[in-house]
Amino acid sequence: MKYPEAKNYINGKFEVNGEAKIPVFSPLNGEIISQVPISTSKTLDKVVAAAQAAFPVWSSIPIKERVQVLYNYRALLQMHRDELSEMIHIENGKH
Repeated sequence: MKYPEAKNYINGKFEVNGEAKIPVFSPLNGEIISQVPISTSKTLDKVVAAAQAAFPVWSSIPIKERVQVLYNYRALLQMHRDELSEMIHIENGKH
């Protein structure tokens, strides 16, 4: 595979739950370029519980600090723009 398998991000870490996977095919040549998990309702319940547990702490953080998360995300997108553009081209078969 060209790209690593996608994983669920729960409670601040990536998890592989042994769930079934869906291959991601390149429309350019039909090759499998990655896989994504088919998350179960048990995994979804775990994600929702983690989000509910995190909400009180997150919502108590001042807005000026919370918005920094978005600014940091924007900076990462800009820093990796070429790499992300290449991935999108491959995923859409326009390479």
